[in-house]
Amino acid sequence: MSAVPASIYLKQIMTAIFWGGMYVAARLIANTVPPLSAAFIRFLLAGGLLFAFWFIGPDREMPKGRQWLPLLLLALTGTFLYNFFFFNGLQTVSAGRAAVIITTNPLLTAVLARIIFKEAMPPLKAVGFAIAGVGALYVVSRGEPAGIFSDALSSGDLVLFCAALSWTAYSLLNKLVADLSAVTAITCTCILGCLILFPFAVWEGVLCEFVSYPWWAWAGIIYIAVCCTVLSFVWFNQGICYLGAQRASLFINLVPGVTVVLGACLLDEPITANLVIGVLVVCFGVFLANRQA
Repeated sequence: MSAVPASIYLKQIMTAIFWGGMYVAARLIANTVPPLSAAFIRFLLAGGLLFAFWFIGPDREMPKGRQWLPLLLLALTGTFLYNFFFFNGLQTVSAGRAAVIITTNPLLTAVLARIIFKEAMPPLKAVGFAIAGVGALYVVSRGEPAGIFSDALSSGDLVLFCAALSWTAYSLLNKLVADLSAVTAITCTCILGCLILFPFAVWEGVLCEFVSYPWWAWAGIIYIAVCCTVLSFVWFNQGICYLGAQRASLFINLVPGVTVVLGACLLDEPITANLVIGVLVVCFGVFLANRQA
């Protein structure tokens, strides 16, 4: 088996950092910009940048007829459904709690990848996966994992669980377009998703209201479009190709720790000993799960 380039692991870590910041940005704009309008502008910007990158890049190719259906399914799951649930859930759920809920999707991805694609799950990888999941929960619960679910789940929590399911479907469906370059796949996905989102965004009033969005809402949307979509989606797709859906999705366990750290920097939330311990546990779990035999 050929060695995985170190840059692939670095890209997965940077993707986790960008996505950790996405929760903070989305939380700030969720009650200012309607959810499908925010998603539409996000993918309009991202789709335009990706198309330009695809057009002038070396990986330019047109999908074949049989590949358009998987691309449409990717747009429905990773673009439309995920963003609908994501922005709606963050209207009422804190960024940290949202991050830990979304972090449940690697478990779903691992189980379904094992069933559908017969991806191996050796004992060391399973242990690492479990440790990383516990660490992520420990970070967001501030050292009291049982307390995070002590109250009844709110409607916002359930909506975010739907987002986790949507992202799991997106991760697995990427296998169906593995013969396309990552740039081609994500460019087509963004453009198709933008087309799907457009009528819903118009219904929310995006054509009339976008000029009234505050600057910080635009800054958040641009950050999500460029860093969390253009860069992160390409890198995540590359990770799936090199590492498999199960191992690539494991890096999402880093997102809650990043979210809490950025929340401390941007929202003045304190950094505690529980935070440091939890982040170290997550990193150790990721190391074990990705360690070669």
